[in-house]
Amino acid sequence: MDAREKDLPARNTMIPKVPDDYTVLIRSALKVDGFHMHFTRGINVDPAYTTLIRVISTLPDQAVNLRPYPITRLVHLYRSFLAKRTALVSEKALNPGPAFQYAWSVVVDGAALDPKAAKAAFCGEKSASVHDITAFIDRIHKRMHRLDRIRVAMEAVGIQAYFRLVMDFKLLIIAHPFKAIKRYLRTPKHFAWRLIKKWKATRDKLDQAIIKLIPSHPYYKETIAGLKLYREIKKHGGFVHVPRVTLKEGMHGKAVIALKKRLAQEGYEVGQITPVFDDTLKAAVKHYQRTHQYKPTGVVDYRVNRSMNVSIERRIRAIKLSLQRWRESDLDASQPMYVRVNIPEFSMELWDHGKMALKRKVIVGNNNWTTDPIGMVEGRINRTKIFSAKIKRIVLNPRWHVPDRIQKEEIYTKDVFDEPDYFVQHKFKVRVMPDGTEQIYQQSGDENALGRVKFVFPNPYSIFMHDTDEKELFNKQIRAYSHGCIRLYKPLPVAFYVLNHINGMTKKEFDADLAKDDYTIVKLKQPVPIYIDYNTVGVDPTGKMEFFIDVYQYDRDFYNGKIPYSKKELELLLKKIKKID
Repeated sequence: MDAREKDLPARNTMIPKVPDDYTVLIRSALKVDGFHMHFTRGINVDPAYTTLIRVISTLPDQAVNLRPYPITRLVHLYRSFLAKRTALVSEKALNPGPAFQYAWSVVVDGAALDPKAAKAAFCGEKSASVHDITAFIDRIHKRMHRLDRIRVAMEAVGIQAYFRLVMDFKLLIIAHPFKAIKRYLRTPKHFAWRLIKKWKATRDKLDQAIIKLIPSHPYYKETIAGLKLYREIKKHGGFVHVPRVTLKEGMHGKAVIALKKRLAQEGYEVGQITPVFDDTLKAAVKHYQRTHQYKPTGVVDYRVNRSMNVSIERRIRAIKLSLQRWRESDLDASQPMYVRVNIPEFSMELWDHGKMALKRKVIVGNNNWTTDPIGMVEGRINRTKIFSAKIKRIVLNPRWHVPDRIQKEEIYTKDVFDEPDYFVQHKFKVRVMPDGTEQIYQQSGDENALGRVKFVFPNPYSIFMHDTDEKELFNKQIRAYSHGCIRLYKPLPVAFYVLNHINGMTKKEFDADLAKDDYTIVKLKQPVPIYIDYNTVGVDPTGKMEFFIDVYQYDRDFYNGKIPYSKKELELLLKKIKKID
């Protein structure tokens, strides 16, 4: 910190007017390192300030409310600072003599007084008197004072805007079904210690910190582009209505024209707008069906028709919620390798250094009302949870240790009675523990419920990702059938990719372990993050927006104002039971 900067608080200790919620916070931030300026550096604007303005100006495109941001004041102060700085610099240009330049270096640049340098400068001055130099110093002092007042205002308003960005992009959880913050707590005061902690950690690298607040995943950026497209569609009258008739290849008429116009609005390639349902239109319909979780038949039946006639407002609402969910996600796209599971999409993606390496179908937890005889609860207990963890081990040829709940709920109440030799046929073993309890496990093999591989990522929900012996379920479009774990389609290439890139395992070693009769546990040298998200909007490889089923009705509950769930709403999802018949 230079000499002049140290004197700044003595000349101007008043924080300019800011919202009451931020006053104490801004004072605390300014006191962190003695009123040092971070959004300006002397008579220059720090890049963080212009980055702040630029990022905030893009918030409407990201469906973030601009109202809490002092964008007008940020811009006004910036322009005022530049004007005052220009006036100050002009004084230096108009007075080029050595004495004037030396006075500038001390007053403006904060250089230390050097008697020898001062004497040389003043002795070398030929065209000005002491009075002229004194008047010059007085003028630049006054101009510096005006500039400093603006600097203090820029710092305070900049901190306010930065804190709001941190809140909107890191702290305000409003869509997560079980972590959403109640409305009355969504205030700067509620997040005070976290905001100050963030300020302390980032104040010396604000430019980078501001940029890093925005999700860097390509899906987020493409969803922003999608929102822009759908807003344009709304601006021009909304979606073209498609008549409620079945449409397929070979047909022609006004309904076909309406269908082509409707698909063209979202960017699907339909060729020329003619009344003929041709091969190009069929391909476009199949593309639409894939992005909306329908079987790609190329036929517009009543379900596809109903989807196409969903209002533009509803689609925009879904995209806005999707952007909010991206901001709430734990996903860190800067990780070298990570796995993302999107529950409504029924898919898993493996990302490696910013590019998607593999994508697979998954089966997630069902939405049935189920009884848990162990936990003495009933409800939607099989739903796959939304969380993040780290894959630490991969088990080849795993055994399946049957959870107590499934033993009592299914095996001993249904399967064994339906099939007396169930244990023998399905290779189950019963182990009696020292306390007399039974532990049931299924031996390794193709019939094992976990299939040939299991990905282990410790978490509070006992959820893992694994192969399955019920591979026919992957043929379905909506795949919510498990007890909460994630069943993975064609998992062996995924397991090998991870083991090869993380542990350096060769294909020969992988195949040898896979050929064993019993399980092999491989600990990863570097854990791989896994993020399990719930987002009903996606982006396909061509940039088209995808709309997925709200399988657990979390979107519906959000729109109906039920999130965060009240105690009554939670009881509708899960409730205690006193006894089991």
